[in-house]
Amino acid sequence: MSLVAFTALRPVNVNLACQHHGRAAFRRVCVSARASKQSPHVSRRAALIAAGLIPAVQALAAQEKETTSRLSSGAPSVLDQAPLDELPSMVEEMDQLGVQAQLARESPTRIEDPENPQGPSKGPATKRQHLVVMRHGERIDEIDKTWSAQAARPYDPYLTPKGEEQAKAVAEHLKEYDIQRVYVSPFYRCLQTTMFAMEGVKLPPEKWTITCAVCEFLNPWIMVKKGGKLPEGHINDWFWEKKSMPDFMASRLPKDIASQVKYGQQTFLRFPENLLNSRARYTKAFQDIADQAEGDNVLVVTHGDAVNSSVSRLMPWSIVYPVLHTGFTVAYRDQDQDGAWGGWVLQSQSGENGVWWTNKLKPAYQVVAGAWNVYDGASGVYNRWAPSWAPFRRDPQDPAPEASKG
Repeated sequence: MSLVAFTALRPVNVNLACQHHGRAAFRRVCVSARASKQSPHVSRRAALIAAGLIPAVQALAAQEKETTSRLSSGAPSVLDQAPLDELPSMVEEMDQLGVQAQLARESPTRIEDPENPQGPSKGPATKRQHLVVMRHGERIDEIDKTWSAQAARPYDPYLTPKGEEQAKAVAEHLKEYDIQRVYVSPFYRCLQTTMFAMEGVKLPPEKWTITCAVCEFLNPWIMVKKGGKLPEGHINDWFWEKKSMPDFMASRLPKDIASQVKYGQQTFLRFPENLLNSRARYTKAFQDIADQAEGDNVLVVTHGDAVNSSVSRLMPWSIVYPVLHTGFTVAYRDQDQDGAWGGWVLQSQSGENGVWWTNKLKPAYQVVAGAWNVYDGASGVYNRWAPSWAPFRRDPQDPAPEASKG
């Protein structure tokens, strides 16, 4: 591929993609086009075409879909739920791999191979910290298809009776990890899930922190079901109903809980988000939360895409299927004798605790990651030698665009 052709690759046009692949399918991952001021990024599909790997990736995706379908019809999951029928499409898988490849090269998170963890660099581990990331229970708008059109807050549904039971039942599984702190999304379904689950775990509210850092994927296509509509303006203008987060929570939670919980990040940042924005936010939030916990075992009660990110941040070549209600993952890191923390290891296996993923598209991920390396090299040459007026040229003195800032 020539340098000019390579640097001219552009992101997928959202409207054309919606027309060609269907808006319902496209919105599940919702990779919106970058702002025009940001640097162009590698077209994942173009990179695969150049490498001649599209047929191979399609075959792998078809094989995995068949395997997962067969698995789904077999033994029930630990949480007594069946995996969802909805699987990522080819376009979605490639977009996810592209985003994950970009985040892997930008993220400072230390990770280790889950099949061969190296452990602490100095002597045996003196402490192990667990990070559990869990989705909320079943929400009302998934069952009542008319609810969103009638609700005053269609973006903030509550749990169904089944969702409440799921939250109570998962407590038994969480006890295994000796949870010492909980970080919670401010969306009501996550708050309810926490209240029901922690009743069984016996962790008091003073150990809970409500934070926007682990909130829902802030994309309008994701936030409301059919018939619902978001208010105009930024989410901070309407989500809190003109109150501060503590005052708003005082009106939503039981008094004994609202008076004891802690508050972390109290405002939403970028809105709306694309997939790159949300995955970068979750990746940073998980690391920040673990560091703040000072070695305590942590539970994060959040949303489906955050659970997805808890896998992909440690295995960026993986594709995670839709997460079951109260499905969760477990990762850990060890501390050495000098107090330094080692890399993160994903303890969970695919199919455990309501979360499934595949690593069969790893060859495609390697192509995408390799394309980024080629792009970096080509961009360096292009920026060095191209005239100042050339398209896509970026001055080396300019800071690189940051995906997670709002």
